[in-house]
Amino acid sequence: MKYHKANRTNHCFFILLLVSIVFFVFSCNSGNIKKEFQNDKGQLIIQEWYSLDKLKSETTYLKSDKSDYVYLAYDKDGRMIDSGRYVNDTITGFHKFYEDKTKLTHFENYKNALLNGPHKAVYTGGVTSFEGYHKDGLSVGEWKFHYPDGRMITYEYYDSTGRVKYFRKYDDESNTVKITGNGIIGVFISKSLADTLLGVAEVAVPDNCKTHLKITGNGKLVFENNVSQPRVPFSIVNGNTNLNFQLIITENKTGKEEKYSFEKTIK
Repeated sequence: MKYHKANRTNHCFFILLLVSIVFFVFSCNSGNIKKEFQNDKGQLIIQEWYSLDKLKSETTYLKSDKSDYVYLAYDKDGRMIDSGRYVNDTITGFHKFYEDKTKLTHFENYKNALLNGPHKAVYTGGVTSFEGYHKDGLSVGEWKFHYPDGRMITYEYYDSTGRVKYFRKYDDESNTVKITGNGIIGVFISKSLADTLLGVAEVAVPDNCKTHLKITGNGKLVFENNVSQPRVPFSIVNGNTNLNFQLIITENKTGKEEKYSFEKTIK
């Protein structure tokens, strides 16, 4: 009798153990695994898993009140689909995420919950889809957009207020099909030495073109050269100065020229 009772007890224990194992495996396969632990810095880490060997997300709390944390997320193939730092649940600093619909990986920068800094997106094959710069959520400066094989789609230039100042569109064969705006974006002067002023000319420098800039002051040559960067520094002698800017953008493929001019008087 005692033997039979003990046997029955062992049988019940075995069934409970089996149910527990089945429940655990089911939880694993349903993505319900959650782990909490501390790293060697004493920071709380919470992980979610698709299965025993497939991590779904990981949150590292940099502060004990959970107001500052880093969040990482992965798809079932192990690809990182989101990565960012949050302060008071607001994203800040560098942010990287994968957009499944467009198959693009984005690289962004945030400050005060607004896009600030370089912004870039890359196709799966490694070619840049677009790249540019944000300031307080606005597009500023050069923005370049490409097809997956690297050919240009558009070249765009925005001023400091987010207004597009120059726009150039290309067709499938890299021919220019539309140009709007002015290639001379702006001229900025700052005081330097007692008799010298420093200046910067901001100009469009579209791909597949040669950009030539000439600056004269009171009829004298200040600067002349082909430029490869949009911000061109120059210096002038202080005093009444009538500056003249001449910009020529020449398309490499056809030799077609765009000519722009701008005048500025400095006292």
